[in-house]
Amino acid sequence: MKLSGMNLIRSELKRYRLQNNMTQSEVASLLGVKDNTITNYEKGTSKPNLETIITLCNIYRVNPVELLNEAFGESASSASPSFSPASLTKLEQTLITSFNKLNHQGKRKLLDYMDDLISSNRYVL
Repeated sequence: MKLSGMNLIRSELKRYRLQNNMTQSEVASLLGVKDNTITNYEKGTSKPNLETIITLCNIYRVNPVELLNEAFGESASSASPSFSPASLTKLEQTLITSFNKLNHQGKRKLLDYMDDLISSNRYVL
């Protein structure tokens, strides 16, 4: 039986947590969620959203692209060039750096604002 993408990611999230010698309770505290939320992510009974996956990657000090590559059986060197830090423009690098400085509420607000800009079609390529 082939594992789905989320099942592969959940096993990688658990592996990274264990590699960092962290308990589910410690991770939950850093995320600001209940302990059973982490249990559910790792068992696959609930799915973390993209923002949560990125935050978990920050906690575990792993690049999200590396997580996805490992989850889907690709080496980090075979990552798509469009996701390589070297291929990012200065503006994209600044955006990511600034985003990572925000707390959870600030990140959520920024993502909501970006959604508004995109849905207006005024600022879309």
